[in-house]
Amino acid sequence: MANRAEPLLHRWLPLVAAASAAVFVLIHAVVFPLINSVERDDSAAAAAADLAVRGPSSSPTMLPALVVANARSVLDRAATATTSLDGDPLVVETIARLVAENDTIQRLWVINDAGSVVYFGKERPPQAAVEGLAPDDVYRLLQGLPQGLLLPDQRLAILAHAAVQGRRGRSGEWADIPPAAGAYSEVRRIPGGWIAIAAHNPGPPTWHPPGINNTRTAVYRELSLNLSTICIALYWLSLPAWVTLDALRRRERAPIWGIFTLVGNVIGLIVYLLARREP
Repeated sequence: MANRAEPLLHRWLPLVAAASAAVFVLIHAVVFPLINSVERDDSAAAAAADLAVRGPSSSPTMLPALVVANARSVLDRAATATTSLDGDPLVVETIARLVAENDTIQRLWVINDAGSVVYFGKERPPQAAVEGLAPDDVYRLLQGLPQGLLLPDQRLAILAHAAVQGRRGRSGEWADIPPAAGAYSEVRRIPGGWIAIAAHNPGPPTWHPPGINNTRTAVYRELSLNLSTICIALYWLSLPAWVTLDALRRRERAPIWGIFTLVGNVIGLIVYLLARREP
């Protein structure tokens, strides 16, 4: 049986080595670059879609129209839902849900005419009173205005508009909006109070390098990698196996030539072909 298999192995092992090498080169020269290209296209498409929603993050003063439109839509719905300013649980639940469903909404406060936050979404203000939450420069600006120029509700609207953005106020630092993210705020009058909303650009698009979190090509990459490993193993073992068989037929020192080719691979094969005796 062994004598019958030896001629077949001697004939086919070079073909196995050549085919394995060819498949290995094909995988690394064609398949992997193709997979990388598909993944780059997917990452670019995801980044473009994200950018379309979030807008450019390089300018803190410019927000995409979609963010502003979404904030105004939430403001409309919150104004409709606020049927009372006495802590109605149904209004509390509605306001919280409106903000939770929109990742561009940073804060939403419903403020009564006394200047206290009655309802809020996502973030509880550090204190109920809006007075003291606005930035210090707003207070300096208000103090510089002539006495009696602003009505109390106008002053409250200015403070709410500034405070809802979450920057430094008299009460200290709290929940700063990163300047690079951009911010949009608006205050709207409702019966008995105000609604203040702050929206922001959630941030830049996230680009995933090729091969990371790409389920569409992960299977193909894994299969190609496994096949590549099998091919290199077949190629590397076929050469010393063929050299050993050939050396046995020529009465050479087969084990030595086999080990030499296993270590040297192509170089070992070339040296053996040059040094072997004619049959």
